[in-house]
Amino acid sequence: MQINRSTDYALRAMTFLATQPDQVSMVNEIALDQGVPPKFLARILQMLHKAGLVESHRGIRGGFRLARPAHQVNVLHVMEAVEGPLTINFCLTSPSICDQSERCPSLAVWERAQAAFMRVLASTTIADLATEQQRRDHALKLPKLPVLAE
Repeated sequence: MQINRSTDYALRAMTFLATQPDQVSMVNEIALDQGVPPKFLARILQMLHKAGLVESHRGIRGGFRLARPAHQVNVLHVMEAVEGPLTINFCLTSPSICDQSERCPSLAVWERAQAAFMRVLASTTIADLATEQQRRDHALKLPKLPVLAE
């Protein structure tokens, strides 16, 4: 199991937007800051817009910004916007597909792992990621980003 590149880039973009809460940021600006290919990022931002996580603004000063405060969006929201429903094993969402589901000795393990996985993703907000990025940037002596307003 591995997070795909689209999800990684979506989380980077959302983290960047969280550090710019009152601004509309252009795709190229986000891409440059986060080291993401602009065309790929534009497609990802459209997925996030469709999911209601970012607002899209057209025009010469157009771009994107968070649709909700960063502390109201969690990592699970972003991941599911990009990847769809997450499950560590197909049998958890479609037990009828597996002919061993009634006697599977691993099922309880998958259920506990799924619950823990979802709990971590749901309890980590984009504000948490932005705060962590600011902490790391400070430790690396990178330019300071604005402090998040909650």
